[in-house]
Amino acid sequence: MLEGCLQIINKVEKDSSIIFKDKKKLINKAKSNRYIGTAIILKNAKSDKYKIYVRKAIKQYPFNIKIYKFLIKNLVKDILDPNLTQKFKDKMFKTK
Repeated sequence: MLEGCLQIINKVEKDSSIIFKDKKKLINKAKSNRYIGTAIILKNAKSDKYKIYVRKAIKQYPFNIKIYKFLIKNLVKDILDPNLTQKFKDKMFKTK
């Protein structure tokens, strides 16, 4: 799925007839979003390969807030026990 999304993004990037403000920035952010999405899937599957995609996401667009939300959420999850983690998530993300 990642490859399919990246192919579409690359086609838009190379198509000179598609013009919009900050095209390069938006293309980089879209790629970064796909990489972090893949990292989330891999982390949930308990695969250490998620780290590769986090690095790719940061390299592609270091200003993507989704990357840092993912890192903070998972850092807390890895450090704290599950009960404290849920309380933290409830407060941080206002989920219930």
